[in-house]
Amino acid sequence: KSSVENRGRAFGILYFTGHVGLTIFTAATTSIAGETIAGMPGWQFALLAMSLLSALVGLLVSVFVSEPQHKTNADERSMQTILREEAPTLMRIFCIPTFN
Repeated sequence: KSSVENRGRAFGILYFTGHVGLTIFTAATTSIAGETIAGMPGWQFALLAMSLLSALVGLLVSVFVSEPQHKTNADERSMQTILREEAPTLMRIFCIPTFN
């Protein structure tokens, strides 16, 4: 379990290792794409391996990372109330002109 002070660092490390893993995965998949591994094309094997590793990481994060419960005003409001109150702000954001 991580403290509030260390949570940012922990998630930074998590995302950093994810990007490093993606870089390694891309290089490895490219090199084995044309091979046959365990009776399947190399690219399919690589995607299967990556999906299993991702599921493992997701399981480990759900076990070891906890988010403390904070009592906020949002806890007392219904989702419909929140959406009604935030809709004008959302519409202002959508109406910002881009690429003009």
